[in-house]
Amino acid sequence: MKVEKLEDLQRVATCSIEEAAHLVGLSRTRAYQVARAGELFEVVTSGKRMRVKARPLFNYLMGSALDEVAS
Repeated sequence: MKVEKLEDLQRVATCSIEEAAHLVGLSRTRAYQVARAGELFEVVTSGKRMRVKARPLFNYLMGSALDEVAS
């Protein structure tokens, strides 16, 4: 399943770095840098493949949305 919207994160366990980058508003390159450094995404690796855990990303994005509404 392709993750294109915030709601899609509720239906999957992981998403690609590119999909996470789109949701967060980062470039693909910056998203990989952040993922490798463990700065923003919780990442699962399998060999060279990297996937972002959907639930922590969803919670992060929901927290950001709530902060915007509060201000």
